[in-house]
Amino acid sequence: MSAKDIATTMLMTLLVISCAVVVVGSVSSLGMTFTREKKSRALEMLLTTDLSDREIIGGKVAAAFLSLLPWAIGAAALGLGLLVMYGGEPFLWDIDAWGIILMVLVEILVMWFGYACLALWISLRHKKNVALGICILVWMGWNTFGRGLIMAVTFGVVGMGSRGMAFLIPVLVVGADVLFHGTLGAVCLASVFSSFRRVALQDQG
Repeated sequence: MSAKDIATTMLMTLLVISCAVVVVGSVSSLGMTFTREKKSRALEMLLTTDLSDREIIGGKVAAAFLSLLPWAIGAAALGLGLLVMYGGEPFLWDIDAWGIILMVLVEILVMWFGYACLALWISLRHKKNVALGICILVWMGWNTFGRGLIMAVTFGVVGMGSRGMAFLIPVLVVGADVLFHGTLGAVCLASVFSSFRRVALQDQG
């Protein structure tokens, strides 16, 4: 294995592990947001302020997103160190390597958006903290059936012996991840926006 392969593998592993920790932490935190506030009646007080529903919800999502920054900065700094250590300075200007890294970062960011919005939607509609468990089940279902179906169809259409399979499969999987989780996040967030005050007032009553 070349120095370039070692550096890329180590950096990708670092990104995945770091972002997995952040995603779980953010989803767990957002999953308790409205559940905790409804129990303490803080949500009832929040509804009496001049803040709009979008400002309240957007603030909570933004706060969760900002919690990603320390991890992202730390992972990026450590990743650059690994690139220089194993790949040398020329590797820093390798367009292919950075293209792969950027693709994975976009995928992880969109996955965070999908599960964070799902957790927020669950938190609004359930009194118990079940968001993290449901998000894990959705993630397992998607990785088992969604990704499996994509690879099965690709193998059936293109053929396992095709030269382009090594490139095509990762691109299709990442594209499907982005589409699925982006749609999941958009639908959940739209539902939270449209039903926030009605559901919140109903629970408080």
